[in-house]
Amino acid sequence: MRKTHAFLAIVLLAAVGCTLRRSDDDVPVGRPGLSLPILDVTWLTNAGPHEPGAGERWLSKITVDLPVNAPPSVAGSQMVAQWRGVPFPRDEGMIAVPGKVEEVPEEIRVVVGENYFRMNQKQCARLEEVRMIIRDYKPLGTRFTIAADESVRFRRVLPVIAALAQEGAEINFAAPDTFRPGGTEEPDFVEVDVTIKRMAAAAGRDGEGLPLASIRIRAEADVPYGKVLRAMRSAVMARIWRITFCGIIPGRGEVEIGPVYTRPEEPAAAASSPMMEHVVPLETGLETEVIADVIISNEETTVEEAADEEKQKGDEDAISDIPLGGTGTVGVLGIGGGSGGGAFGYRTGGGRKRAVLRGGGSPATEQAVDAALAWLVRNQEEDGRWNAARHGGSGSDAFVTGLATLAFLGAGHTERTGRYKGNVLKAVDWMIKQQDKDGRIGDDGATHAACGTALCEAYGLARNGRTGKAAQAAADYSVNIHQVPYSGYGLQPKQDADTLVTAWFVQQLKAAKVVGLKVPGEGFQGATNWFDKVSVTDPKQDGFGSAGGRPGEAADSLSTAAVLLGRILMGWRTTDSVCVNAAGIVGHTPPAWGDENAGVDFVYWFMASHALFQVGGDSWKQWNDALRRTLPEHQLKTGDEEGSWDPAGTWSAEGGRAGSTALGALSLECYYRYLAMGK
Repeated sequence: MRKTHAFLAIVLLAAVGCTLRRSDDDVPVGRPGLSLPILDVTWLTNAGPHEPGAGERWLSKITVDLPVNAPPSVAGSQMVAQWRGVPFPRDEGMIAVPGKVEEVPEEIRVVVGENYFRMNQKQCARLEEVRMIIRDYKPLGTRFTIAADESVRFRRVLPVIAALAQEGAEINFAAPDTFRPGGTEEPDFVEVDVTIKRMAAAAGRDGEGLPLASIRIRAEADVPYGKVLRAMRSAVMARIWRITFCGIIPGRGEVEIGPVYTRPEEPAAAASSPMMEHVVPLETGLETEVIADVIISNEETTVEEAADEEKQKGDEDAISDIPLGGTGTVGVLGIGGGSGGGAFGYRTGGGRKRAVLRGGGSPATEQAVDAALAWLVRNQEEDGRWNAARHGGSGSDAFVTGLATLAFLGAGHTERTGRYKGNVLKAVDWMIKQQDKDGRIGDDGATHAACGTALCEAYGLARNGRTGKAAQAAADYSVNIHQVPYSGYGLQPKQDADTLVTAWFVQQLKAAKVVGLKVPGEGFQGATNWFDKVSVTDPKQDGFGSAGGRPGEAADSLSTAAVLLGRILMGWRTTDSVCVNAAGIVGHTPPAWGDENAGVDFVYWFMASHALFQVGGDSWKQWNDALRRTLPEHQLKTGDEEGSWDPAGTWSAEGGRAGSTALGALSLECYYRYLAMGK
C-alpha cells in the first residue's frame, strides 16, 4: 500500500448536537403564516456524535481561555471520561445543492446582531421566536448557519448555539472574511495554535487517526465572537473535532453548551483529509464551491506531515484549474474523517457548469447528459426500476437500476432536490425492497456493488435515514460475506475474484466511506492485494502499469482502467509512475464507434473516463477529445428513443439500451461527478 499523506485544509464548519433522524410520518405541519425566503446557498452536512457508551478516562480535554482584555491562552488539559459540546463533522459532508428548493428551505441563515436575530430575511426580536422557527424547520431536514459579525459579543451568539443544541439541529458557523485569502491574521493565536497541536499530537489517535482530544473554548461573555471563531480554527488546524463552548456569564459563572457524551464507539473509518468549502460571490448572488482532497490511507499521518501537505498547491497540468486547496483559503470550518457528500463533486448549479468547461466538457456533453436522463425518466417502470429485458438486455434489472440511479445522482438529482427527485426516490425505494436480510442486492457481485454505490451516494446527498441503513447493510455484506478473504471480489461470495468486479466493489466501499458509513480496512486492503496480483508494477517489465482480469491473464485496457480507477479511489497519487503509465496505456485506446459498432464498450468508457479525468495530462486530453465527440455524435436525436444510445458493443447484450444510456450519461458526468483526488 502506497503511503498517502492527508492534505490539511483549514475550514470552518460545525454541526451541533445529536443528529436525530425522522421517518416521513414524523413531519409536522409548519407554523401557519410563517414564510421564510429560500436562500441561494445551501449545504448538506453529515454531523452529530457517535452513539455514547461507557468508557474510562480516555480523552484529553484542552481548555482555551478567551478573556476580554488579555491575549488568548491554553489553560492546560486533563484526562476525562466524558465531554460536553459540539462535534465538528469529521467528513467532507458538504456539497452545493440547487438553491431553489421546493416548499422547505434547505438552509436557514441565522444572522446574529447586538439587538436582533434574523432567520433568512425574517426579523426576530426575541430568542423565543428563533426557537419556534428551529422547532418548525429542524424536523424537515433544514440546516442552520450562524452568521455573526466578528465584533458581536459572544453573549449574543451563545444562546443561539444553545437553542440549536437543545433541539438537536445541525449548525454551520459561517467563516469571517479575515479567514479568507488576504484576510488579517491575529498574532495572539500563534502560540495557542502551536500548543494545541502539540497537545493533540500527544493525546493519541482514535480509529480514524484523529486526536483523542477535545477543545473547551472558555470565553468571557463580552469577548468578540471573532475570537471564538479563531479558537475553533485552532481546533481544526490540530484536527480536533470535539468542541465545548463555555461562556463565563456575570452572575451565573461558567455555562457549558451541549449535551454530555460518554466515550463514543470506536469510529471505523480511517482518517481522510479535511475538506474545504469556499463561498464565491457571483453576479447572481452566492454559489458554493466544494473543494476537497479525499484520501484513504491505512497509515497514520502526523500533524506535522499534514501541515506540510497544506502548503502544497494543485498541479498546473491537472485536468481542472479548480484548486485543490491552499493555505488560508477558507469558507467554513470542519474536520475531515472520511464521510460526507462533498467528495461527490460539483454536481449542481454554476459550479457544475464551470467544472464542465474547466475539465474539458462542452455544452454538447451536457445536452447529451440531460437528454439521456430524460430518456431514462420516460422509460422508468412504475415500481421504480428499469427493465433490462424491455430494452433488449438479458441482464439484471437491479444492475441497470443501480447504474441509472447513479446517473441521476451524478447530475445532482437526489431524493430531496432536483427536477427528477421523484424518479430517484422511486428507484432507491425499489433497490431497498430488493435487499436481502444479509444486505445483498441482486444475484451477483457487480449488481450488488452498483446498487450499493447508488444507495451510498443517495444517502450522502440527501441524508435519508432509511437509505443510509440500507447502504450500511450493503457495505457490511460486501466485506463480511462477499469478499474473498484477504483478496478481491467476484460475482459470487468468496469465489473467483475478478478485476472488473473488484473495481465495482471499490467504488461502493469508497462511496460508503465518503458518506460516513463503517467500512473495515480489509475491504480496501484485499482489493489492493488483488490489484497488485493482476498488475505489472515493476518498471523494468514490459507493460508496466497494465493489468489483466486475473493473475496470469494477458493485460487488457478495461482491466487496466478498472485498476487505475480503484487505486485512485483508494488513495494512490495520480502522479505515481504506476498510475501515469496505466493512464498512458488507457489513453491510447480512446472511445471509438466504428463500423458495425466496432470498439464500443460502455463499461470501459465509464471506468476510463473517471480514472483519466483524475490523472489529467496528455492521456486525459487524448481520451477526452474522443469522448466528447463520440458519445454526443452517436446519441439518438429523434424518435421514441431520443436521448439514448444503441445497446452496442461488449456489454450490450446484458445491459440493453437502458444500461448503455445510463453508462453513457455517467461517462459524460466525469467532469463533475467526483472532486479531484490524489494529487
